[in-house]
Amino acid sequence: MENNKRILIVDDQKDLCEQLSRLLLRAGKANETLSLVQQMRAKLLGAKAEKEPEDDKDAENQYETEVAHQGEEAVAKIAKSLDEGNPFALIFLDMRMPPGWDGLQTAKKIRELDKNVELVIMTAFADHDQKQIADEVGHPHKLLYIKKPFQAEEIFQLALSLTAKWNLEHADIKR
Repeated sequence: MENNKRILIVDDQKDLCEQLSRLLLRAGKANETLSLVQQMRAKLLGAKAEKEPEDDKDAENQYETEVAHQGEEAVAKIAKSLDEGNPFALIFLDMRMPPGWDGLQTAKKIRELDKNVELVIMTAFADHDQKQIADEVGHPHKLLYIKKPFQAEEIFQLALSLTAKWNLEHADIKR
């Protein structure tokens, strides 16, 4: 398998899923502000504008995202991805997702299917103690927490670090 940059975003708030997905899809693109500044500088100085780098599908931070709005839907997508030999490297998972499974139940089901996926629990509430979640879900070295609201930079850093970790671990397995 090539470098796995597949990320599943699981949250009942559709707008949040869309925003996270857009953030991650934009992560591999050229910096739009820098490009604009370079163009303005070129016009002011009468120089030729630097050629903008083309968006590269294989760019270091180019992610492939999918979304699910309930735990049951997420588990079905994960099962399908595993059956197809195209697993997710990372899952951003909300803790509260009425009316269906909550994040804890969903995380436990995910772990039954895939013990290798990196999980990031997103929550604005302290419904469950982090130790309780780690004990019930298992594999605490593949389980992180992020408090809502979060910054875009936090999402970028988590995606970069955790997909790289997943890929390094799987490169070791193949050897």
